[in-house]
Amino acid sequence: MLQQIKLNKFEIQEAADHAKVLELGGKSFRDSDDRKKYLSQDQLVGVVGEMAFSLYLTGSIDKWRVTKQARLRCIGTGDGGSDLIGLNVDVKTSLVRSIDRPLWEYHLAVRPNELHNGITYVLILVTELGEESATCNVMGFAESEDFGAPMGSGIFEGAHAIPANQLNRLPSLRWF
Repeated sequence: MLQQIKLNKFEIQEAADHAKVLELGGKSFRDSDDRKKYLSQDQLVGVVGEMAFSLYLTGSIDKWRVTKQARLRCIGTGDGGSDLIGLNVDVKTSLVRSIDRPLWEYHLAVRPNELHNGITYVLILVTELGEESATCNVMGFAESEDFGAPMGSGIFEGAHAIPANQLNRLPSLRWF
């Protein structure tokens, strides 16, 4: 069963505030013009995914908050694949733009310079993103050694990518 995490309007606003600070324009699958056009949305989607993973894993966004406060002290420096301080997890998040495309056709994609030994990569797909709420789908994970050679063509050319239907499933955790 697919694990869904819902964020409320207060969490979305906090994520948006943090994402605004991160609009530095780093690496992307988009070309230069598209990167600039979608930078705000892309940053928000990434931050929302990290927040949702904190909720999935711990039942709260407190670990996410601590991590973000620490990252603000060294902005512009990479996190080495740790999206929650002290945890070897790199959350990769994508916004689902087409309801006609099944979620299982999306990919967990990692650029070669972001692929590190000992890191676990988690794919989260955002199927709803608004000012009042967001719906995040925890699709699964892959270890660094699960990735094959970089893709030779297409949108993920040069990146290591695994289709969502081939990812390891995370357990369906529920917080009471």
